[in-house]
Amino acid sequence: NVAILCDIFGRWLGLPEPEREVLVLAGLLHDIGKVQLSDELIHKKEKLTEEELDEVKKHALYSYRILDKQKDLDPRIKMVALLHHERCDGEGYPQKRRSYDIEYFAKIVAIADVYEAMTAARKYRKKICPFEVVEMFEKEGLQKFDPELILTFLEKIARTQLNNVVRLNNGAQGEIVFVNRANLSRPMIKVEDSIIDLSDNPELRIVEVL
Repeated sequence: NVAILCDIFGRWLGLPEPEREVLVLAGLLHDIGKVQLSDELIHKKEKLTEEELDEVKKHALYSYRILDKQKDLDPRIKMVALLHHERCDGEGYPQKRRSYDIEYFAKIVAIADVYEAMTAARKYRKKICPFEVVEMFEKEGLQKFDPELILTFLEKIARTQLNNVVRLNNGAQGEIVFVNRANLSRPMIKVEDSIIDLSDNPELRIVEVL
């Protein structure tokens, strides 16, 4: 899923096909180091202990070590494996790098990886509505992710939802008719014969795309 998102994201960014091919392979292989984690740890439903979380975080280094043995592999793919959990504010791992020191493709894969993780169903929770994820990114993403990349991604993601039918938290169903660029998580919804602008109705939010 991350690899597919990387291909789409690369097209949105106008990357040439050879660059997208590298990006897609990076998205496909970025978590390969998880093969060195125990099945019990990978599939645990309960909250991880601090020690278990530290072990999971090592997968980025494990991924890099596995891929670094492949001498003919594009170096950017190896760096994506190592750096896809780094954040522009320096709060990521494993090296707490800041924006200027993070591989460009790693910044792209980081966004695709987080979006996929949040919108996919997990054993311990249901999938999160895309617009809820967009809202989370709007609140926190500009510090943690490359601003130009995250803004492009969020706008394009929101626009892919145009004309889709959604359910609001009050139970109403309607069609998305306009995406507000200044507030991407709160578009205009046509409900029966009326238009609801979610930007003007903070008590309402989209909870499901139908």
